[in-house]
Amino acid sequence: MADFPLPPPPPAAAFASEKARYVAAATTPGGFFGAGNAERPEREVSESVYLLLQAEMAHSLRDRLGVDVATERLGAIGFTTGIRLATRMTAVKLPITNERNLMKYVCKELWTYLFRKPANRLQTDRLGRYIIQDWSFRWLEQFQPPAASGGVALAGANGSPQTTLAGRALAVELQELACLHLALPCGLLRGALHALGLESKVSAEVSVQGLPQCTFIVTLEGSEQAAVAAAAAGAGATPGVTSNVNIEADMAVLGTNRSL
Repeated sequence: MADFPLPPPPPAAAFASEKARYVAAATTPGGFFGAGNAERPEREVSESVYLLLQAEMAHSLRDRLGVDVATERLGAIGFTTGIRLATRMTAVKLPITNERNLMKYVCKELWTYLFRKPANRLQTDRLGRYIIQDWSFRWLEQFQPPAASGGVALAGANGSPQTTLAGRALAVELQELACLHLALPCGLLRGALHALGLESKVSAEVSVQGLPQCTFIVTLEGSEQAAVAAAAAGAGATPGVTSNVNIEADMAVLGTNRSL
């Protein structure tokens, strides 16, 4: 089967033009469906179909190209999709210029749109990175932690887990697949932040025993260097330790006990 490389992301001018088109469509009778079709409902696709498509993309790319290339391809697809999604969602909204408010918007509005619920926790660490935690990530719900009855995790005499050889192999496979399935969401977040005016790097962390819980780490351009410089000058604590400072004290975006 021929392997066709993904095209590069369109230039910024193309996204400005697309946003203008979304604004015009959203403020014109008939909406996105054109004049005379105002009563026509927006078409939807079953979520199960979408999740199956995403899983098939991940497995197909991994089998044909390997894990590393598959991860890169899924991230690129998510990036362009995230740009278009955020552009459409914010087309008729007032621009959000505050960095923290942008992150709150992502954790509530964008997260709910994509994953049917807000993120559970938004934090910063002392490297200036944003840590987004989802305690039951929708796209990982098909992955289950290894069951003791399956010979994967066995309890030792002192209650500590003892993993069989087959169990370790399964755990490695689950870890690889879970990380691969998080490549597309990472790309979506990076693309959405790009559309909102923030350049970033997004990575994900997941533990097999903690599935379907996962953590996304968002590093904004220049934030890590600034945090390290501030710490070196004595203006901050040791880098790498999670900050407990609440940046949402006046705005309960994520609900009770879910603020930063």
